[in-house]
Amino acid sequence: MRSTIARALLAAALLVLVGASTAEAQTEEERVREVVTSAYVEGIHIERDPAKVRAGFDESFVMSVRSEDGVGHVTRDEWIERLRVGERNRSEVTHDFIDVTVIGSTASVRLELFMDGAHVFTDVLGLYRFDDGWRIVNKVFERH
Repeated sequence: MRSTIARALLAAALLVLVGASTAEAQTEEERVREVVTSAYVEGIHIERDPAKVRAGFDESFVMSVRSEDGVGHVTRDEWIERLRVGERNRSEVTHDFIDVTVIGSTASVRLELFMDGAHVFTDVLGLYRFDDGWRIVNKVFERH
């Protein structure tokens, strides 16, 4: 009888631990989605807001850009300089998270971005979790 109770208590404890671990992973995934939505979708594509971009993109961020000449790189601050600051995008910008994977303090996001219903970009973003939260550290993309 005691071993049956002990097994039942052990099973219940394991379920609680697994549930807590899953809930934490979901919370981290939600935090990653929030940073990507605020800094990238809103900050870059909708509001063109440098403050939102700086809040969610690490200062070491690099975007790799493939062209006929090879692969070039754009830093966070270079990208901000290219924004038409204060000029809200007139297109309707929407996005779909295709995949969000969180492994410890690392995350990857695959996102599709649409403007006025047209599929414009498929982005692959890399993020790290720092003491003050998640930040985007790199990006590669396909233009459609």
